[in-house]
Amino acid sequence: MKINCLKTSIFLMSFGLILNACKTTKRIEIHRTESMKKHLVLQKFPCFGQCQEYKISSYDDGILILEGKNNVEKKGVYFTQINAVQLSSLKNKAASIKWTDYKNSYFKNIPDLPFTELSYYDAEGHLVKSIKSNATLPSELENLQKELSQFIRLPNWTQLLRKDEMNDPDILLSELQVDMDSILTPEKLEMQFDSLHLKHISRISPYMNFWLFTYDQAKIEPYEILILLRRVPGIRLVLFNKKLNPRE
Repeated sequence: MKINCLKTSIFLMSFGLILNACKTTKRIEIHRTESMKKHLVLQKFPCFGQCQEYKISSYDDGILILEGKNNVEKKGVYFTQINAVQLSSLKNKAASIKWTDYKNSYFKNIPDLPFTELSYYDAEGHLVKSIKSNATLPSELENLQKELSQFIRLPNWTQLLRKDEMNDPDILLSELQVDMDSILTPEKLEMQFDSLHLKHISRISPYMNFWLFTYDQAKIEPYEILILLRRVPGIRLVLFNKKLNPRE
C-alpha cells in the first residue's frame, strides 16, 4: 500500500509540474489576417491660399489613418482608433445615405475654391461612390464630412511617418523591417499574413529576432500593413526599409 501511495504521489507531482510548465510557457495563436477594409475617405486638396491639405481614411474596425500635408496641425502620417460609439455613429450616418441618388460632382465655376473628395465603400471594402466638390453639398453629406474631419482633433494619434518622409525616394514602402520577440518566428508571421503574400527576405541582425519582409502591394496599402503588423502580439517594432546611400 505504501509503495502504491508513493507511486501515486510521484505521478501527481509530475503531472503538476507539467501543468505548471504549460502555464508559464508563452504561446501565440495564429489567425489569418485579411486586408483592412476602408469605410470612408475624405480628402482635401491644395489651393493657392491657406487651404487645408490632408486625407483621412476610416476603416470598418474603427482605425483611422491621417495623411497631413499642409495647413494642418498634424503633418505626416498618423493612425488612431475611435471607440465603438463613435464608429457606430459614423457607420449609421453613412449607411442612411442613398449614395446613388447624388451626383458625382458639385462644382461652382469659381477658380481656386477649396476642393474636396468624399468616398464611400461597402462592407467588403469596394468603392460605392466618390463625390467631388468645391461647393456646399447636400446637408447629410456635409454633416458626414464634418463628423469625419473632426476626428483630426483627437489627442491620441500615433505617428507612422514624418512629413518629410512621405515622399522620400529612399524609403522602400514595399519592404518592412520587423523586430519580434521570441514568441514569433518569420514563418508564423507568414502564416498569419499569407493572404497578403508576406515573405521574409533576410535576417537583419544575427543577434536579434529582426527581419526584413516584403508583401504584395496589390493586396494592401503600405500604411495599412504597417498598422496591422504593429498590432500583432510579440512584435516590438515595424518600419519601412530605407535605401543605404553610399558614402562619397
